Amino acid sequence: MDNVSQFSNLLILEPGTDSMFNEYTALHNVVNSYDNPDHIEIGPDYFQTSYSYPGIILSRDIILGRSSNGELVASGTIFIHSTNPPSARIMIQVHPDYRHQGFGSKILEHLIRRARARRFSEIVCRIPTFRPDAIHFAEKHGFRHSHTLIKMQLEYEFPKRTIIVPTELKIRELDLDHELDLWASLQNSIFRESENYKEITIDSLASLTKHVGFDSDLLIVGEVDNIAIGYCLGMALNSVNGQKSEKILQIQGIGVLHEYRGRGYAQALLNGVLTRGWTKGYTKSELLVLGSNTGAFQLYQKNGFTDRFGYLWYRREC
Repeated sequence: MDNVSQFSNLLILEPGTDSMFNEYTALHNVVNSYDNPDHIEIGPDYFQTSYSYPGIILSRDIILGRSSNGELVASGTIFIHSTNPPSARIMIQVHPDYRHQGFGSKILEHLIRRARARRFSEIVCRIPTFRPDAIHFAEKHGFRHSHTLIKMQLEYEFPKRTIIVPTELKIRELDLDHELDLWASLQNSIFRESENYKEITIDSLASLTKHVGFDSDLLIVGEVDNIAIGYCLGMALNSVNGQKSEKILQIQGIGVLHEYRGRGYAQALLNGVLTRGWTKGYTKSELLVLGSNTGAFQLYQKNGFTDRFGYLWYRREC
């Protein structure tokens, strides 16, 4: 890292380490609970497994900012977003009690230097609509709005109607021991033409299966005539706050090959995972949908999802 352990404006910067996760998670929970209407407390194992993917190096990709008394009050991350064009995704967190002191700008300056050193051509970030100060900060530093994702949420209750599965569609669980290549091929084929899609590898999927929120029961594949034509993946996000126990099912991926769309297969796959989630005791389900994808938005509305807020994607050249 470039001159990392530096003291500037009462902020001491140091690289990420394997021992950071308790403090890092505590900072995340403080920042998120301050203004996120859907905040739930998460534990250190969430970030430990999230940051164990191939290609992530904690000392290179994570920067920690400490106050003069040693408290972790800010952090920044920089990960590969896309290889064509080569772009990096960044995230900055600053403790609410330490804002408006230039700490966010110091973290951003460091991340930009890192991006240039690694020859990224642009930087992207995602900002929720309930953080106008962060939006202003990004625009002041040269970021421009690219597109919007909408967060949708479903409150779980007993299924009110039966979804008819097309007779030709077979739904089954993915065999993780032998079908990671099928999963990668199917997902890449479905989303390859989507803007900003980063192709998935077998190694990254293998790491995903080790995430604390992964449940093999919530990964299903749809087949027609013994051909895999679509999939749906749900993952758990559980609260660690004993006073407010929530079990949220996040739909992390759903899609059908282009030539098989419009036949009710996506509806059947989504309902399959939602039903499994209900039987496992999930209290809510949530997902993100591209704001311009009206077809997907209507599908989720049809299944009882309502929109909560938006995530604005911003980008700038390095």
